[in-house]
Amino acid sequence: MNIIVLDLETTLQSRKSPIQHIIEVGAVKLVEINSTLRFHSSFQSYVLPPTNYVSKRDREFIQADKNDFKYAKNLTYVMSQFIRWIGREPYYLCTWSESDLHILIRNYVYGQRFSLNWLKNYNDLQKIFADMINESKQLSLTKSLQRAGLSMQGSHHNAVDDAVNTARILMLYYPHISLEQTSQQAIFSKFAVFIYSKCTNCKSIKYATQYPSKRRHRSSRGICVACVESKNRKKKLQKLAQVLMNIVVMDERNTKYTTKKKQPYHF
Repeated sequence: MNIIVLDLETTLQSRKSPIQHIIEVGAVKLVEINSTLRFHSSFQSYVLPPTNYVSKRDREFIQADKNDFKYAKNLTYVMSQFIRWIGREPYYLCTWSESDLHILIRNYVYGQRFSLNWLKNYNDLQKIFADMINESKQLSLTKSLQRAGLSMQGSHHNAVDDAVNTARILMLYYPHISLEQTSQQAIFSKFAVFIYSKCTNCKSIKYATQYPSKRRHRSSRGICVACVESKNRKKKLQKLAQVLMNIVVMDERNTKYTTKKKQPYHF
């Protein structure tokens, strides 16, 4: 089976945004030949977030500039290209910690729709490496490279470079690592809190696509589409009722004015 090592880079945390948007996708494909792993190909693409803007601070964090995002596409398009690059051969999907999958699911839930059928046979290499060396704490990729006696290649926080360095650790210890074939159900069970959530209005547990893709106002956050539409219809009916009430009141006033009997003049 092939091995896909994935890495995502995102915008930095901000009070203005509820999530960190993916702005770069990087991955490498490894193939097994005679019980050893060999590099096959790589995938790299910058991603334009829903805001259609990537700040200078975010660009500098991933060592990118304005020109890199000049022709960048949205996440839906990039993921379709990524899935095509993966191909039809069976594979293991690996990342360094589960945080990349958390980010991917959150971006999906917040409106950037793309296929999730490719999420299968997932393995967290950070956990596997930590267990292998009897380390109880989570190790960063940089420290793990040092523990493995490897030097960093490329730049940290560059998606494809981080994917390459993660792959190098896997290639070094591959004879001692057993990757697991996991179902989509097992993967999604870890992120059900993001995919399924309870509507704050009707209290029903609904799928992510049943919520508005855009949170335009705080009052609509956590409310499903059906409840939002019902709420909007109620507001429109109340507004219409108020307009009709004003018309009735004005008609009554006009009627009283026009039907008021005039007192006869006395000469």
